[in-house]
Amino acid sequence: MKPDNKQGQQPTVPTQETEAKPQIISPSFSVMNQKMNLLDVISPQSVEVDFDYLKINDVYFRTIFVGGYPRFVAPGWLEPVVNIDTSLDISFYIYPVDGKSVLDDLRRKIAEMEAEMTTDIERGKIVDPFTQAKLEDAQALQEQLVKGIERFYEFGFYITIPANSPEELNQITKQVESQLGSLMIVSKHAILDMSEGFTATAPFGIDRLNITRNMDTTSVATTFPLTSTEYHF
Repeated sequence: MKPDNKQGQQPTVPTQETEAKPQIISPSFSVMNQKMNLLDVISPQSVEVDFDYLKINDVYFRTIFVGGYPRFVAPGWLEPVVNIDTSLDISFYIYPVDGKSVLDDLRRKIAEMEAEMTTDIERGKIVDPFTQAKLEDAQALQEQLVKGIERFYEFGFYITIPANSPEELNQITKQVESQLGSLMIVSKHAILDMSEGFTATAPFGIDRLNITRNMDTTSVATTFPLTSTEYHF
C-alpha cells in the first residue's frame, strides 16, 4: 500500500519547460550596438574631387556660377534654362544690403563717370556711349533708392549639373551654357571649388562660393521663373 499524503500537503505537479521567445532586434538597435552614427549611415561610399567636377559614388557633378547679366531682362527670363530636359540643381542667394552704403557708392561712381565724360568733352573726344548708359542707369537707381521705391541686394546664382558619365556631363554643361549665352548671361565653372559649389546648391542654405552681383528689387524679382509645374523646391 502507498503511504497516505500528510494532511494539508498538496501533491507535487511536474513542471514543463517553456521555450524562450526569439528576440527581435530592430535596425536602430543594431546600428547603435555597432556604435554607428547617422553620418555613417548616409555617407556615400566614395567621393572624388577634381578641379572641374565632383564624383559622388557613380554620379558626376559640375557647378557653374553666373558672373554677368545683360542690361535689361524680361520677367521669367530664366524659364528657358530651368525647362531644359535634364535635372538641374539651381540655387539663389539673396542678401539685403544697407541702403546708405549703396547710396554712398552710387554717388561716388556717378561723380567718377561725370568727371570722365567731362574730360572727354574738354579734350574733344566722343563720349563713350557705354559710360553714358551706365551713368543714366546709376542716376535712375539713385532716385529710386532715395524715394524708397527700390532696395538693393547681393544676388548669387549657381547651377549644379548631375550626370552619369564625364561625356554626358560635358554635353549637358554645353547645353546649359549655350542657353545662358543666348540670354547674354556670362557663366563660368567653379574651378577648384566644386565641393563648395555642390554644397551651395544642396538644400543646406550655405553659400561657400559667395560670388554675388548687386541687384535692385525689380531685377531680383525677374529671376523667379514660377511658370512651370516641373519645379521641385
